[in-house]
Amino acid sequence: RGVTCVRHHRRGTLQGMGGGASTQVQGILKAECARPADCSDITENDARAEVIRLRKLLHDNADIAVEEEQGLKVVFELFDEDKKGGLTVAQCCKAYLSLLKRETSEAALIAEIVALGYKEDEVKKAVTLEMFVTLFENHKAEPTERVSISFQAMSHGHGDKGINADDIMQELGPRATFGGQYLDGQSVKELISEVTHSESGVIMERDFAELKKKLDERKSLVEAFNVYDKDGDGEVSLGDLYQTMLSNGESVTLDEVKEMLNECDLHHNGYINFEDFRKAMGSDVTEDDGAEA
Repeated sequence: RGVTCVRHHRRGTLQGMGGGASTQVQGILKAECARPADCSDITENDARAEVIRLRKLLHDNADIAVEEEQGLKVVFELFDEDKKGGLTVAQCCKAYLSLLKRETSEAALIAEIVALGYKEDEVKKAVTLEMFVTLFENHKAEPTERVSISFQAMSHGHGDKGINADDIMQELGPRATFGGQYLDGQSVKELISEVTHSESGVIMERDFAELKKKLDERKSLVEAFNVYDKDGDGEVSLGDLYQTMLSNGESVTLDEVKEMLNECDLHHNGYINFEDFRKAMGSDVTEDDGAEA
């Protein structure tokens, strides 16, 4: 009876983690599917422990799925400028560029959503939140850039000499999730200095954990920057900033937003690029930490 219970639990866990799962959840799902469906690998004595393991697995990853869907909902609301609960195809194309960092035509987008089971006339009328979430969840199942980073891979076979600026450019340059498209010689030099607290120009294995921490922070900043960078051109204009803040329910005047932009615009060109944004967010964190101290 215990093994039968596990069989039902395993089947329910796999179904619950199925469609629209993230890369992390898909990996867990693949590992679970490799185990016997009839639970022949489970003994009566192990049955209860297996149910507990699967139940925890389901609960933990259900939280991930909810967070991901809520994130897409926030992006949907940002591009829903008229607050009608639906996007035009043109607006959805802009969201597509912002989230996936590649352009698509209106005709191609319509065809893509229709291929997911929706009617063409309904898509042309309005891209609903359900369509939007289904579209971008479907893209998560595509082969994507390698997420894991190791010292051995990043040092390209010369780990005894550490990771240098060229190694970082080669590894991160193609990775949009880490803002590789915003990296240049100066920003890489600053990243290495932030990790090593020196001017050595190389990151040794003892500092690699700190590098990974910095890259996780950078990834979060890229996600935040993309919300403001509505057209995906790598720059946040006054209009982008004002529209995003209003969409988030903040009560600000255009003059207040201009003042905020001027404070962050380190190059004084009327736009906030990613490095401006990163440094502004870094100074905010420093000030907050100082206030708490």
